[in-house]
Formats: sequence, structure tokens, C-alpha cells
Amino acid sequence: MKLLMDFMILNLFLGLGWIVREKIKVLQKIFMPSSVIGGILLLICGPQVLNIVPISEMIGKYPNFLIIIILTCMVFGSKLDKSRIRSYADYTLVAAGTYGVQLFFGVGIGWILTKIWTTMPPNWGITAIYSFYAGHGAAGSAAQIFTEKGYPDFMGIAMVVATVGLVAALTIGMPLLNWGIRKGYCEFVDKPEKLPDDYYGGPLPKEKQTPIGLTKTSTSGINAIALQMFFISLCIMVGYGLRYLGITYISDYFKNVNDLVLGIIGAIILWPIMVKTKTDVYVDKKTCSNISGFALEYLIVSAVATISVDAMAAYIVPIAIYCVLMLAILTFFYVFMSAKICKEQWFEKMVNVFGQCTGNAATGMTLLRCVDPKSESCSGDASGMSLFVFMPVWVGMIALGPEIAVMPNGTLILLAIGLVLMVVCYGAGLLFMNTHRKISIK
Repeated sequence: MKLLMDFMILNLFLGLGWIVREKIKVLQKIFMPSSVIGGILLLICGPQVLNIVPISEMIGKYPNFLIIIILTCMVFGSKLDKSRIRSYADYTLVAAGTYGVQLFFGVGIGWILTKIWTTMPPNWGITAIYSFYAGHGAAGSAAQIFTEKGYPDFMGIAMVVATVGLVAALTIGMPLLNWGIRKGYCEFVDKPEKLPDDYYGGPLPKEKQTPIGLTKTSTSGINAIALQMFFISLCIMVGYGLRYLGITYISDYFKNVNDLVLGIIGAIILWPIMVKTKTDVYVDKKTCSNISGFALEYLIVSAVATISVDAMAAYIVPIAIYCVLMLAILTFFYVFMSAKICKEQWFEKMVNVFGQCTGNAATGMTLLRCVDPKSESCSGDASGMSLFVFMPVWVGMIALGPEIAVMPNGTLILLAIGLVLMVVCYGAGLLFMNTHRKISIK
């Protein structure tokens, strides 16, 4: 009964968050997710503030298993197109290099601020690669691992930084659009395109409504969503089984393999087997993605609802300093490196990667659509391919980053990883793709 009540409460506040978002247009304009709004409402109504809605101790633990489903869905069924990888190498190098910048400067600035605010979680500056690069979902996922390791305050920090990044993606991004158009860097419009109202919220016109997935076998045998959940569950069980065998027959070291990566391991093994046996025809990637998105909504609302209000009040100053410094550094690298490395349509690629790697995929596509209303540029396609190529790193860092962060030499290891990514990716881009393009900041 408690599980059912928790599920109903999460559903209720997720829906309330959507209603509030539909009514308050500014929340639509900054693409604030309904799950974040619902989580804030539940936080206010819960024991920490008004204490009018009971929140069970289990709600804060639901992200533990939800993130396993989310990450498994991301990896399972992904296909590689080598020709497109080569075509969009410039975009991938900029995005991956900036990930290194986020990690190196984020950890470094966080470490410096920790010398003043000594109660901050260890290496909390790593939040940049979660909250900025991938938004609330990755932020909540990584923060949950920190929580399991005894640092629950990381959740609030990660969610606040993700929200700041979401707002900054547009409040900084729109002036960037106007600057680039004024300078003649944009190839497709002479002023930012106004987006239709239905892009932000409200009911979609009938011609824009699309199915959430495809039925791959007769529903007289099994429901289409249940079939995809079977495949996802099978991936997770393969991962668990391999860890069990490793512990039983090889070494106790396998106990250290985090639950988070077990579904990923299973997906990496199972998918090639299904392709080889031609059973991949039963998999619908779009349905798997929607299952991932479904789980992500509940992960975020439960994570936000259980943030420590007292901790956030104590950390607000270092978080503000951190965000201002990081956004200034990132904006410089986005613009400069995109101009130098991207051979064609550099400005369109820059605004997309800026929105995507500061807010989330939606803000990136929004900024792109403002300067490419007819989808004539290659930036959108390049973005999708870049995410796929870089997936092993950013998904792996969600699982491994917190593990490294709490190690005795975690700071040095994270700084080294960030520096290597930054130097290798930017170096390759400047060495092999350098356009020597000059830009003016006036």
C-alpha cells in the first residue's frame, strides 16, 4: 500500500507541475521540466516546509533503480553509422573538448571554493559535467550515487546548478544569436526566427502529433511496451548475472561493480547477439527511449522533493560564484573553439552545442531553430551523432565519476581526465580542422 501511495503522490505532483507550467508562460520559455516544478511543489508541501503531504522514506530511494533503467535504455539498441561520424567530427570534437573544460575547470573551481566552504561534498565541482552537459536527469542520477556514499547534499547542489544552466542556456544564448546574426555569421536568417506557441506548451496541432513508438509484434501475444521492458530487464539481469558469476568464481573485487553499470554491460553484450541472430527486429528504439523518459520524470520529481533545504541555504553563495565563473569560461570556449574547428555552418553548430551542453537537448534545438527555422543546416544531425559517439564517456562518467570523486586522490584524477579530454579533442580539432577563422566580439 505504501508503494502505491508513493506512486500516486509522485504522479499527482508531476501532473501539478505540468499544470503550473502550462499556466505560467515564463516556465515554458525557459523549458523548465514539469518534473522539476512538481518536485519543488512536493518539497514545499512535504515535511521540510509546510508538512501537509506525507513523504515516505522510500521516495528518496526510488532513483536508485530508476537510473539503472534509464541508462540501460540509452545504450540498448543504439546503432553506429561510421560515415556520419566522419562527417560530423568537428562538432564532436568541440562538444567533447568542452566536456573536458567543464570537468577540469568545474572540479578546479569547486576545489578552491571548498577551501572556504569546508562542508561542501568532496569534488562537488564535478557537477558541471552532469548539471550543465546533460541537465537534471544526469545530475539526479550521479547525485544519487553520491547520496549512497554518504553525501546527500550533492543532490540539491546538482539540481540547483542544472536549473541555473537551463536558464542560462537561453538568457545567454539569445544575445549570442543576435550578436552572430548582426556579424553575419548565420547562414539561414537575418534575424532570430520566432517559434510557434505550441513549441513551448499547450496541445500540439494534429499534424504535429506523432506516435511514441512502434508495435513490433502482435498485441494478442504481448503488449508492445511490455515487450521492450522485457528486453531492458533482460539486459539488467545479464549484468547482474555476470557480476554474480564474477564474485562467485573469480574474485570479491566484482562486488565493487556498481549497480548503475550492470544494465549497460548487459546491453553491450545482448544487442550484438540480437543483431547477429536477427532478433533485433523486435526492438523499437523509440519505445525504449520513451521508457527511459518515463523513468526520468519520476527520478527527477522524487530527487527534487527530497533535497535538503537547510543545506541549500548554506551553500547558495559558493554555488552562485561557481555558476558565474563556469558560465563565463564555457561561453568563451563554445564560441572560440566552434569558430576555429567547425568547417561549415560553425555558428549554427555553436548555438546548438551551447544550448545542449549548458541546458539540455531541448534548449540546444530551440536555439538552433531560431537561426535555422527550416532545418537546412547539418547541426541537428551532427548533434545526434556526437551524442552517440560520446555516449560511452558521459554515461560512464555518470557511473564512475562519483566513485572517483570520493577517492583519496580523486581531485587529481578528475583534473587529469578533464585536461586530457580538453587537450586531445581541441588539439585534434585545431591541428586537423583549424579554419583560422577570425571572429569579432564587438
